[in-house]
Amino acid sequence: MTDPSPGEPSPGAARRAIAIGALVAIGIAGLGGGGALLAVSLTHAASTGTAGGGSAATTRWQRLSAGQVFPATISYVNAQHITQSAHRVGIAPSASCRAGLDSAASATMAGLGCTMVLRATYADQSGTLLATVGVAVVASPSAAVTAVSRLAGLRTPAGVKAGAFSGTIANVFQDAQRAAFGTPVAAGRYVFFYTAGYADGRLGGSAGDNPDLDALGRGLVAQVGRVLAGQQPAPLADASRALALAEPAGTGMPAGAGAQISRELASAWQVSKGNGVTVAILDTGVASVNGLSGRVIAGPDYAPVASPVLTEGTVLASLIAGGGPGARTPNGAVGRAPAARILSIRIVAYGSDTQAALAYQRNGRWQPIEAEAIRYAADHGAKVIVCAESGSSSSPGLASAVAYAIAKNAVVITADFAFTRGNSAQYPDSLPGVINVSGTTVPGLPMTGPPGRFASNYSVLVTAPANDLFGTGPGNHVYIDYDNASAIAWTAGTVALIKSAYPRLSPALVARALAISASYHPPGGYDTRIGFGLINPIGAVHAAGQLAKLRATAAPGPGAVVPAVHFGAPGATGAQGAGGSGSGSSSAAAAVGYGAAVLVGLAAIGLAAALHRRWHGRGRGPERGDRDSLAKI
Repeated sequence: MTDPSPGEPSPGAARRAIAIGALVAIGIAGLGGGGALLAVSLTHAASTGTAGGGSAATTRWQRLSAGQVFPATISYVNAQHITQSAHRVGIAPSASCRAGLDSAASATMAGLGCTMVLRATYADQSGTLLATVGVAVVASPSAAVTAVSRLAGLRTPAGVKAGAFSGTIANVFQDAQRAAFGTPVAAGRYVFFYTAGYADGRLGGSAGDNPDLDALGRGLVAQVGRVLAGQQPAPLADASRALALAEPAGTGMPAGAGAQISRELASAWQVSKGNGVTVAILDTGVASVNGLSGRVIAGPDYAPVASPVLTEGTVLASLIAGGGPGARTPNGAVGRAPAARILSIRIVAYGSDTQAALAYQRNGRWQPIEAEAIRYAADHGAKVIVCAESGSSSSPGLASAVAYAIAKNAVVITADFAFTRGNSAQYPDSLPGVINVSGTTVPGLPMTGPPGRFASNYSVLVTAPANDLFGTGPGNHVYIDYDNASAIAWTAGTVALIKSAYPRLSPALVARALAISASYHPPGGYDTRIGFGLINPIGAVHAAGQLAKLRATAAPGPGAVVPAVHFGAPGATGAQGAGGSGSGSSSAAAAVGYGAAVLVGLAAIGLAAALHRRWHGRGRGPERGDRDSLAKI
């Protein structure tokens, strides 16, 4: 190796110069870039924190966790003025306005600085009603007011997209199932929405004027509004708009429909005949007859009159659980669930022509009697409860009793027979969680009497044969029954088969099993005359097995936010939410990163200065000596 010429820098000196220059460059970049970005970040955070008059409420959506914004349970008052609770099914990832709102709402809010939409879906206590509550974060309180004003001017309902969660009871709650919409309301920088519908998948138009859907949605908006804005958004008094009822359609059942449903019942019996299930019949009482021997439990008599007539309740019991003919029971009727037990609870005195008997059927008297009977049945092991009495008005006690029974995993069944020409809601038929069935004359099954008329309204879940069934009455006489008794027998029997095979299945999922398995779906999938179609016993049992795998709440993963995460943080923002702003935690993380860049810059310049003093303050030595000296440092 040759020595450098006089005046030329040595190779070691050149390398030292390069190292110092690199450190200086890093320092300048860190100070300049990091400092500038830090200033921007802090300015943005300050402006965000002071938007809307400097209220801390305007950034609460960033500072609170997702589970605090959308609590696990929310209390509200339902349409019967009873305090209920709704449980959170899942929290959706934060989304842009285009992704979180339907096209009409998104377009209407254009230009108002909508940065993010937060959503969560809740189920009512019965598990049959669902609602998605949404919060749009806009630029300012005035922008929120403008948004509400514009949205109120739309001719058709618009708002938040439904939130479905795979693997849960809300898995079929898509936009097509939105049945009720809340008029958007504003509080601070927030615009609150809700949309509600049924967990069984019926289309939005079927909801009609169900007040419980709106009560659930309003309760969610009120609670989330108090959490985010520190106040209840207003006005909520007129916050509901529902789609019109679906138009009734013909049954469209072919000539072989009767033979088909008979085969379906026989196939269902290969799985279960109702073993281990108690069916409570709230009617006239049940006498001891052939085919029911040893399987009737006597419950309370809430309608005590002299010489009671037990015909209606006894025949209905045999249609549901009759064991069929045998050596000692040649006239025994074959029920739809021939191994089920019967709990007889007398609440009416049909056939007993006295003033005392009629008193038990007067409006205002039967509601508390039926409520007490429902509670008794639920407390004494009934998993299927058949209500024979209904009317045009409910009561808080009746609604509370139905909710109590459903909470104890009992299925409540009614048949909404239209005694008048109106199609208005009947009770308990229209209460959340009740399975209301209509009757249909099915081709291929016997029918001796004129077809009855069933109500056509949003409460109808499915239809069942209203054709003749042979039953056993007091004294072992053979009776022919049809219309609502037949429809109830087919439905209660099928539900008993389901509960026998899947005893833990919730009433809401039992209802969905009936809905998704029904035969002869009407055009559009649902109408208010026959619901989802004709009941299918074996299809319902198989569907129940699949539905038993669904969860009540969403598991964390794609499409479901962990409640402890803050919106905008990893795991809380979906791929569609890229158009939204970051959360408070991500902004803070950015500020920390920019600050760290400034510190790195200062350290780099300080190191460069120290090396410069070290290398130039002690004179030049041999190149090899420099290498040795460096080794000792």
